[in-house]
Amino acid sequence: MNGIYLIINHHFDFTEDELIGIRSQLRALKYMDVCLVTYSQNPLDKFIDIFKEDISELAFDQNKIIVEYFDHKYFESIQGYNNLLCSTEFYDRFKKYDFIVVSQPDVCLLEVNKMVELPSLMKEYDYIGAPWITKLFHTHSLRELGSYFNFKKLLSTIDYLFWVKIGRRIKRPILNIDLVYLSGNGGFSVRNPLSLIQYLETLSENDKLQIKKFQNDADTKYESDIYAEDIFWCVFPKLLNKKINIAPPSLSVKFAWEQGDHDRLMWYTKNNLPLAIHGWMKFGLRDFVLAQSGK
Repeated sequence: MNGIYLIINHHFDFTEDELIGIRSQLRALKYMDVCLVTYSQNPLDKFIDIFKEDISELAFDQNKIIVEYFDHKYFESIQGYNNLLCSTEFYDRFKKYDFIVVSQPDVCLLEVNKMVELPSLMKEYDYIGAPWITKLFHTHSLRELGSYFNFKKLLSTIDYLFWVKIGRRIKRPILNIDLVYLSGNGGFSVRNPLSLIQYLETLSENDKLQIKKFQNDADTKYESDIYAEDIFWCVFPKLLNKKINIAPPSLSVKFAWEQGDHDRLMWYTKNNLPLAIHGWMKFGLRDFVLAQSGK
């Protein structure tokens, strides 16, 4: 199976943390071509110039870095990005590949050797993304307790309390209830472009109306999240009784992280680092990642 690593980027004014992240991502060149996904005002040669020392140090051929340009409208806002990642137009560009790795500048690759596992995994799954993890704030109101909880989630929150108070001291959960309840985050994800195109082609006008209704009816607390492209791929198919084969949290937590306590995440993975962490500088994982990457 052949894949390609996509870095989706809307600017070249990288922060220091983004530079660290992209430098780590360039190590993917050992396993597959890397494609910069951007708009025409962000030329590929400028990107290569920024990272030419890293490319040279890694001894990779810069010709393995290619570019795909899309309309600037997709890079002007988060909603534009969501529209791009939910479009046939996007996946059509990459349908010659068996899988694509979707990545953003705020991703840091840790165990890059796990890239070799992706071809076999993508024979079984259409989408692999970091799991979303139950957090204590999910209990913040009676409304959520009544309408959002299920029994497992209630037990998971109790377990979290035990973890915060006691479990961190012994590096394991006390009640041993899986907090990981859903995959998966799109900021670092692996996707089968043909499968996703086929899903888009099955959506009827009624399906699209149901999605809009769900978005409109959602609690305003989740307004920004409910339009996210990863919710479109990982939540809405279930609501529509359609199937996208999404890797379960028990597998995806070994592949990627997006949020959570690193001690607990390491417990879930039996002290094995994931391939990548998305938003590593935002979710309390920065010091952990810098320590692991030797920065």
